[in-house]
Amino acid sequence: MILKVQKLYPVTAEHIERYSRRNQSIYESHIMQALADLGYTNTAIGPLMDRLLSSKGTCYVPSKYPDVSEALDKIREAGGVAVMAHPGQFDSIGLLERLAREDRIQGAEYNYPRNTPDARSEIVQIANRYGLLLTGGTDFHGPYSKTPNPIGTCTYPASSLERLMPLGEK
Repeated sequence: MILKVQKLYPVTAEHIERYSRRNQSIYESHIMQALADLGYTNTAIGPLMDRLLSSKGTCYVPSKYPDVSEALDKIREAGGVAVMAHPGQFDSIGLLERLAREDRIQGAEYNYPRNTPDARSEIVQIANRYGLLLTGGTDFHGPYSKTPNPIGTCTYPASSLERLMPLGEK
């Protein structure tokens, strides 16, 4: 994406990297913040980002993600706790149930800003059926969000934290 953007705007990789130093990846928001610094937009997240970097943007490059099973295997190998994020957002309630039934995950994110009340209800039912932890998350990306949900606004039951801590020690 950076190379495509550089064909249209005089932005350097070093300028973009100023914003990504603390991350292991460069995100669209880092590219856009550099463009905002140069005066090409007033907001990093907005119409210019949509035109350039959205899935229909002129500079878009699709991301490649590992297969779900491969990712879960790596989490288990590393001694991690697998919690499915955003099952309501991506219409993945069926996948959540299958992974829980197959004992591939230990938890599910139920308290998330984009989960509908119906999705939350389904997630809780599945969690109860399979003994999953319930977590919460805001998907907070600092200033790089169209609709920020500050840290701490999507909590989860204390009982989940009590169950989570020993899982991480295994």
